Amino acid sequence: MIYEQIAEQSIKLLSCQTACILAWEEQEQIVRFVAGHGMNEADGESLLAMSGGPECLQQIGSQHQTVAIDDAQADPRVPPAWKEELDVQALLCVPIWGAEDPLGS
Repeated sequence: MIYEQIAEQSIKLLSCQTACILAWEEQEQIVRFVAGHGMNEADGESLLAMSGGPECLQQIGSQHQTVAIDDAQADPRVPPAWKEELDVQALLCVPIWGAEDPLGS
């Protein structure tokens, strides 16, 4: 699937450990895990279920804008559970646009 390829190439381009593709479902106002590299679907679902995760991703996903967080440990937008349990150091969220609408981030 194209999303797995995007996640895999993102890891190579950015020299990071994990990448995931999330889709913002406008009607339901939720974020859904689509694909990942360096993580599986269960990991992605855990990421979404962690305390503060849905709120953070909802805010980012609904804006359809690139969000770069260099120091995730110090940034209040990053949920504490991600900092403590996943040791997230940085985040880069980029909308993936189709012909007219975003396809994912």
